[in-house]
This record gives sequence, structure tokens and C-alpha cells, in this order.
Amino acid sequence: MISKETLVETHPSTQAAPASGVKSLIQMISFRDDRPNVHLVYDAPGIRAALFCLKAGQVVEPHVAPMNVLMTVVRGHGWILMGEDGELPVEAGSLVACRPDEPHGMRAPKDTDLVVLAVISAAPHPAH
Repeated sequence: MISKETLVETHPSTQAAPASGVKSLIQMISFRDDRPNVHLVYDAPGIRAALFCLKAGQVVEPHVAPMNVLMTVVRGHGWILMGEDGELPVEAGSLVACRPDEPHGMRAPKDTDLVVLAVISAAPHPAH
């Protein structure tokens, strides 16, 4: 299981992308045996992009965040775990939008890897 703290952790081998330029997501793909590998691809005020690399059978347990999250499957297939919607089947090219405070996670099947780019943007809560 990945904790909320791990989701924002920058691994020593990974640095945020510069403000401009081209980066290859394919070249950034790498896996860990002990848990999903998370690479911080881009980090700037109001927006962050993280590449989640799940080996076959790995899971990012559902969690909530107070911002919008767009998840795009870069490689493989599996499931995006979404609040009341349950497990949504996805494949390379699928895009899933998650609203602030909506539980979300991901799961790779036992026979293949899953790579997901998550773009996280600031979404202040409306005044009550």
C-alpha cells in the first residue's frame, strides 16, 4: 500500500521537469519489486504530474486528495479504483477524471504492468 506521503515524495533519482521542454515518459518508466514506483514528472505552483509504475499485481489503494486528478494510462491495462464507481477497466490511452475528495487508486492485473500519468491541479473548495 502507498501512503499519502509517498504520493508526493520525490525519489532521489527523479527530478521535476523544467518549466519547458520535452521529456519522454517512456524513458522514465521503471518499476520496484516492493511497491509501485512513483516519479514526480513536473511540480509547479497549482499543478503536479506524477508517473505511477505498477508491476503486475501491485495496487495503489484508494485515497482522497483535495484537488482534481486526471489519470491517463500510458502503458498496459488494469483498473482505476473510483469511489462509488468501483473498479473502472482502463487500457493505454484511457483518461479518467477524479473530482476533489473523490476516492481514487489503481490496480495492475496479475499478468501485466500498468503505467499511469496523474496530473494533479489545485482546486480550492468553495466557501460554505
